[in-house]
Amino acid sequence: EFGAFFTTDRGQSWSQLTGDFPPVPVWDLKIQTREHDLVAATFGRGIWIMDDITPLEQLAAAKQARVAYLFPVRDQLLYNPDNSHDSGMGTTGYEGANPPFGAIITYLLNGTPVKSARLEISDASGTVVRTLPLTDHAAGMYRTTWDMKAGPPLTGPVPTDSAVKAQAEAAARGRGGRGAGGFGGGGFFGRGAQGPANFPVVPGHYVAKLIVTPESGAPVTMSQGFDLTKDAAQTLTIAELHSLDAFRRGVADFSLSLQHAQARVDSAQTAWEPLKAAAERDSAKLSPELKKRVAEADTAFTHVYCDVGSARGGGRGFGGGRGGAAGPRCPGQNFGGEDEVSTEPVVRTIQQKFQGMSYLLTVTFNPTTQQRSDLAALPADLKKQDAALAELRTRLIPELESALKEAGVEMRAPGGRGGRGGRGGRGGRGGVGR
Repeated sequence: EFGAFFTTDRGQSWSQLTGDFPPVPVWDLKIQTREHDLVAATFGRGIWIMDDITPLEQLAAAKQARVAYLFPVRDQLLYNPDNSHDSGMGTTGYEGANPPFGAIITYLLNGTPVKSARLEISDASGTVVRTLPLTDHAAGMYRTTWDMKAGPPLTGPVPTDSAVKAQAEAAARGRGGRGAGGFGGGGFFGRGAQGPANFPVVPGHYVAKLIVTPESGAPVTMSQGFDLTKDAAQTLTIAELHSLDAFRRGVADFSLSLQHAQARVDSAQTAWEPLKAAAERDSAKLSPELKKRVAEADTAFTHVYCDVGSARGGGRGFGGGRGGAAGPRCPGQNFGGEDEVSTEPVVRTIQQKFQGMSYLLTVTFNPTTQQRSDLAALPADLKKQDAALAELRTRLIPELESALKEAGVEMRAPGGRGGRGGRGGRGGRGGVGR
């Protein structure tokens, strides 16, 4: 009459199924053989399904563990979910709750004071393709879902505990995506390099590893293997999927290099823009030779800025900025309206080449020959521009600053109102450039 109950000691004591199970009469229970799900027929609340009840069956043994226990992980079909929610029936369409997308991972913490805990997912080669810090260390049973995507540390730094907590709080307030309690969210698409990438892994064998470090004593590690099986609707062969996976890893690696380079561009812009503004303001004090040096430095910075882009969103083809310096105008930008036609030659920049391949992180297509060629060439291209930027930051800008001061040019500290961001958005908030 009041819900469903279970026992771990052959009926000597009973515990109520809590969580999101409704406190309503249950008229029948059935264990679904293939998925090993518990199906409950309730009075007034329809059918209720508990995914994979293996943890309940092993709970008695799990409680004997000193620190923690990792339950077996069920094999999972690796597929691309259809999130359109369009039944073609308008408002009359019925939509039930699907199981969470991904591999379900369940573990138990037995109350031992815990210093840190994390889950790791490794592929068949032993490479860790995903890590998630676990911030809730209270005693109890926990269930999370890995979305079957590679991410940090394979594609970037693992988020800190504080970052995970902040993401979870934002999700709870309705401002985030899938919360930090699972493996969802994160990644980037369509706006250049923005944080570590997430992309689907390939079918194969994987190992979930729970690593718990007590406040006293050595870390405790538990592992469970499972398989991700190929979707019959997937047209690429296993060999093609592995080739795509290698390409995606290359894109993810380059995205981190690009992010770091863009941060250095922003730093150089912060140093250069005040010098340029001072030179323009007191141009009468500059000798022809000094004017030439300033123009050459500005040309050099503009070339790097437009090719590499800015973490603020500047350059060609990126989103709007976060505010601050407007940045130089890049070839091909249109600030004069739809009727303005640029006569400058169109040159594919580093950031444009990167964006031309980054969408492959979310779709399952073979990369083109051009995309593979671009990915192979981009690291050398970025290294060349990084060297030019280093020359600006370490030699040209300091030398020009000294020369301008000697010429009597008044230097003003940067600050004040934020300017316009890069093409495609307003200062202060990013947006996709058009």
